[in-house]
Amino acid sequence: MSRSSSSSNRPRTSSAPPSPPVADRFGVELAVTGHTAAEVDIADRLGAALLPFGLVVVGLSLVLLALVFRSVLVPVTAAMGYLLSVGSAFGVTVAVTQWGWLAGPLGVTATGPIIAFMPIIVMGVLFGLAGLTVGVFVDAFIVRLTLVPALMTLMGRAAWWLPRWLDRALPALDIEGESLHRRLAIAEQVSAEATPVIRAEGLGLRATTGFETSTQSGRASVLYADLDLTAAPGTLVVVHGPHGSGKTPLLLTLAGRMRHTDGKLVVVGRLLPDEAAAVRRRTSLAEFSGVNDLDPLLTVGDHLNERLAAATWHPWVSAAARDQARDQLTLLLGQAAQATAGEPSAGGHARPSIPVATKIAQLNPLERWILGIALALIGDPQIVLVDDVDALRGRDDRAAAWAVLAQLGRLTGRLELTVVAACREPDEASAVCRVLGAAAAPLHEIATTPTPHTLQVTT
Repeated sequence: MSRSSSSSNRPRTSSAPPSPPVADRFGVELAVTGHTAAEVDIADRLGAALLPFGLVVVGLSLVLLALVFRSVLVPVTAAMGYLLSVGSAFGVTVAVTQWGWLAGPLGVTATGPIIAFMPIIVMGVLFGLAGLTVGVFVDAFIVRLTLVPALMTLMGRAAWWLPRWLDRALPALDIEGESLHRRLAIAEQVSAEATPVIRAEGLGLRATTGFETSTQSGRASVLYADLDLTAAPGTLVVVHGPHGSGKTPLLLTLAGRMRHTDGKLVVVGRLLPDEAAAVRRRTSLAEFSGVNDLDPLLTVGDHLNERLAAATWHPWVSAAARDQARDQLTLLLGQAAQATAGEPSAGGHARPSIPVATKIAQLNPLERWILGIALALIGDPQIVLVDDVDALRGRDDRAAAWAVLAQLGRLTGRLELTVVAACREPDEASAVCRVLGAAAAPLHEIATTPTPHTLQVTT
């Protein structure tokens, strides 16, 4: 397990330049070869590769554990435990083979330098949970049975914290096939002839606030519960209920932007939350307060260009795409203006067209609302979700809004487009659909109920 002491004198190897006088006099290149020189070269290269190799091993373990456990602290704890195990193995090896500690009882007859490739071998082998005895002992009994459980207990629910942006970026891995079983179960319930665009069974969301340890109890607010919904393509789904009944969280859940805690949910043929990224690509949000508010200092054209740039893979926006987006906005404004013909409401009716240089702050509420719809249509989504139509204070404006939503698929030439909109009472939507008759999309209503109570949750 050791080199002879003579190899530690570091002879000049083949990589060292020859003496200039000899090279100049005879015109030859001199180099040192042999077993010792080769060992020195190998040791130098292995030593230079040790740090990059360690960074790759630890870095990959952090990435894989973050994907599997969807946490920040758990991968960091595992990486620290691995480094502790490796460090312990290195320390004991040096103490015995170089310093001579316990050399007699362990049968080590001579001390000396460690073989060059031993550190890399130990790091790779310990990563696979076998090899050196000391490393395995420390990893199994000290790190995994003592330190990791203690740290997980101290961190409590904080151990499973993950930033929202990172949660959206990480793919959902089906480690044990649970997602596959859920998809097969859903596929058996849905026939191929009439596949709904939204299918929810017993859908619910409980939001637990704060971080609790394993010995503490937390309080979880029920945002919505026991919701069943089946919506065919091209439907206008009206989610109605009083303030605080969970309408906005429900819409964000259907869009793949929020995880539900109970029930089953399939949107555009994708199982949530396993395929949330795919659902987000096929759904689009109009302006949601506090989620994607329009910047009042930007112009209409700025917002159109920004949304068009996000919907394409190349770094520029084509003139044809800009013209199409402006024409679509003008079409929706014209429909709203036609629906509000007559005396202006308190908020002011929508103009038939808006210059793209108009700032958002200069738009009246209905015009700003319609711009949010036009922005949501960019990228050809299968579902458009609209929050709180009641934010439009004028009764005529709300009627115009429902007229636009009820005919959105027909107006844009996308008859399969599904619209999900939230409001307090569905009466205005129903009345508008009755007036429009066959021109309106099929109406589907779902009621949410307020849940001011909380559930006691013990982790």
